[in-house]
Amino acid sequence: MNKITCHCGRCCINLKIEKIYRTLICACEDCRQALEWTHKKGGLKPNDLPKLVYVDSNIESFSGLENMRAFQLRKGSKSTRIYCKECFSILAVDHPNYNNERFMFFENHCSTTLDTSLKPNAITYLDHLPEGSKEIIPGDLPQYRDLDKPDQWEEFAALLEKTASPSSIREGKGIRLHNILDKIGHIEVLNLEPGAPI
Repeated sequence: MNKITCHCGRCCINLKIEKIYRTLICACEDCRQALEWTHKKGGLKPNDLPKLVYVDSNIESFSGLENMRAFQLRKGSKSTRIYCKECFSILAVDHPNYNNERFMFFENHCSTTLDTSLKPNAITYLDHLPEGSKEIIPGDLPQYRDLDKPDQWEEFAALLEKTASPSSIREGKGIRLHNILDKIGHIEVLNLEPGAPI
């Protein structure tokens, strides 16, 4: 059984899947701001181009619910992030676009037994990359400057459709990530200004 755990081992999500669905590199200010917030609280130091790992939302079981918390960056945020209140690892990210079929986590900002070496399909939101960033932008990936622009979103969506990985579900559908969010209950809203430093 594959799993996602926090770095201190208090929280665990056991998965009914054999492999990841896809990966992306994201430069968006929201991903960076969320990772900077957890870093300030004691989590791992982020870089400006985190790798996003997507998996089917097919969960066998989970433990450490008493240590799991959820947050959104601001009122009206679409992404909800589950983290460990002790080590501030981000275990999972939910978004309406995932349709309760998938969820995402950040490579290195939690631990997993899954192989996350799958090459990213694209790099997104390059217009959000901080000025003076020393990150090396991979030259062999499709690049999208700003997915809030309809033409770029349509091109990106077409790319994702062409590169969709087959599901790796071993058995029938299990627990979904939204079920864990329901059990956590309260979602803390941080009220951070978009792009503001932490």
